Amino acid sequence: MGLTEKLLTKMKFEGAYKSVPEWSGGHHEYLDGSGYPKHLKSEDIPWETRLITIIEIYDTLTADDRPYKPPMALEKAFSIL
Repeated sequence: MGLTEKLLTKMKFEGAYKSVPEWSGGHHEYLDGSGYPKHLKSEDIPWETRLITIIEIYDTLTADDRPYKPPMALEKAFSIL
């Protein structure tokens, strides 16, 4: 279990949100199984985790609050995605 999932399991998620720790904890998994923390392959990565990953990548590319890089143009970010 990675740090994100570990931290989120300390919070109470119920109903449709009970898997939030698992979904969020998998945002560094890769489709080929080389990611972490669980080294999941594509068929084992929930679609919710895939969505969170796409959103995180988009935010990282376009964010204007990163001191180490300027924000990327939206069109370029979409072409990368």
